[in-house]
Amino acid sequence: MKLQGMVAQKRRNNNIISLKVVGPFLLLFDSYTVYLSSVLFMQTNWGAPLVMFLGLVMLVVLQHGKILKDTKLNLIALLTYSVVIMGNQSIANGRYSYLFFYSISIVFYLFAKGSIRWIDDSLSIMRLFATIYSVATIAFVFTPSFYTGTVTKLFGSYAATAIQQYNNGNMPGLTANCSTNAMYLCIGIGVSISLLFSNHLKKKAYGNINTSRSEYYIIILELCALLLTGKRGPTLFMVMSFSVLYLIQSSKEGFMRWFKLIFIFMTAVVLFFVIISFVPALGRVYYKNLELLEGGNILTGRQSYYEAAYDTFLSNKIFGIGWGGMEIFITSITWNNASYNVHNIYLQLLAETGIVGFTIFMLFFGTNLIYTIKYTVLKIKGNSLQNITPLLFSCYIQVFFLLYGFTGNPLYDIQMLIPYYFAIAISSAIKIRERRTCL
Repeated sequence: MKLQGMVAQKRRNNNIISLKVVGPFLLLFDSYTVYLSSVLFMQTNWGAPLVMFLGLVMLVVLQHGKILKDTKLNLIALLTYSVVIMGNQSIANGRYSYLFFYSISIVFYLFAKGSIRWIDDSLSIMRLFATIYSVATIAFVFTPSFYTGTVTKLFGSYAATAIQQYNNGNMPGLTANCSTNAMYLCIGIGVSISLLFSNHLKKKAYGNINTSRSEYYIIILELCALLLTGKRGPTLFMVMSFSVLYLIQSSKEGFMRWFKLIFIFMTAVVLFFVIISFVPALGRVYYKNLELLEGGNILTGRQSYYEAAYDTFLSNKIFGIGWGGMEIFITSITWNNASYNVHNIYLQLLAETGIVGFTIFMLFFGTNLIYTIKYTVLKIKGNSLQNITPLLFSCYIQVFFLLYGFTGNPLYDIQMLIPYYFAIAISSAIKIRERRTCL
């Protein structure tokens, strides 16, 4: 009888391990393989959504189908969902993909807070994807014929875009767009930085934690790959997110931490210019910025998008024109009829959802960020460093998401949308779990 009980317990443990690893992997898989879906899912429209749905089901089962009480944040999350649905122009035009992805994100956010068992594996999965994209980005620099002739065939109709960006010196890596590649790499850098800061905090508190050399090798790999993409916005916002994270993890040091941050920044700038003098390819971000400044095109043609969004908002101030309306409008006036968003989530929210929707989303973003930072700082000051790595990561991703929103489309691209919802669910899940443990 005792043996049967042990066997049953072992089986339950194996099931939990499967759910907490496979669930997050499947849920993240589609957001990390956007430009490979035609090959991976044999050009079907249902393959990627099915994989994501299965991942969600596994995580819901892991939480035993329970939504824990987190009334304020859950209510605001549901309000954002109502904003997305009401007057949705994409649905009116037969486009349902974004509604599906946002629905998955909201359901995940509501259920995931019931457990923290999925968190560490989720960070490992994001870091694994980032490492793969880092290696591919660097390797393809040295194999131009292989990349343009073979690899780009994996991207289907996006192959020409990948080849054009590659020839311009912006490395798309294992994607068809250097912006997507940069997003993946910035997320991976966030995991790596969080691990380094976490180990630093634990070493100061406990004195028995050492960071392996491989941790430094991985972050150097990710940074080099990011510089090769030539993306100014993601690189700048990664640096800014790092700065915020540094100030959070050194919150016990008071005003002195600002001087240390300035010293780190100055040292990094000197190193950057020394390195690009020997490896010019890593200076693509800097050289591209100079070219755009000299050409008077620092916004790379997006000013017309911003003006269109602002004019639309002035005409529809209260409720906007409906979710997806700006994408449809911009697509209609773009020379190649390609699908574009405004590249500023704040202007797009104002245009599509008006003051009402904009306020709800800002409340959601701001409340999650403030809660996460306050709780993380509280734990650091109290030397309560359990689960500090995922909390630091949550801070980083939320800051990066909100900063990138000024020049990118993180709210509308699943490459950033899904990781963002993972980040805010992480902080809520840890906070709920630790408070229940203390009761």
